[in-house]
Amino acid sequence: MGLGIADFVLDLEEEFGISIPDASQNIVTVAECIDYVFSLVQRLPQEAQKSQDEVQRRVVELLSVHTSVPVEEITLDKAIVDDLGLD
Repeated sequence: MGLGIADFVLDLEEEFGISIPDASQNIVTVAECIDYVFSLVQRLPQEAQKSQDEVQRRVVELLSVHTSVPVEEITLDKAIVDDLGLD
């Protein structure tokens, strides 16, 4: 896992109050990342849970911050490393 991805993962953990294990290294696309984060958020206490739309919005915003790719260009089918350049 590169430093860019490690920083992104730390921001996801902080944003959503979750812990992302190393097994998440199999995530390739933006959609897979959103689905994975949403599955972890659903395990939180009810008051800390977020909707899938909210998770998607924040994940895309964080990806934009970490990659400098505009939010409107980050689509669900984009590969986080290959298409967005996060390493």
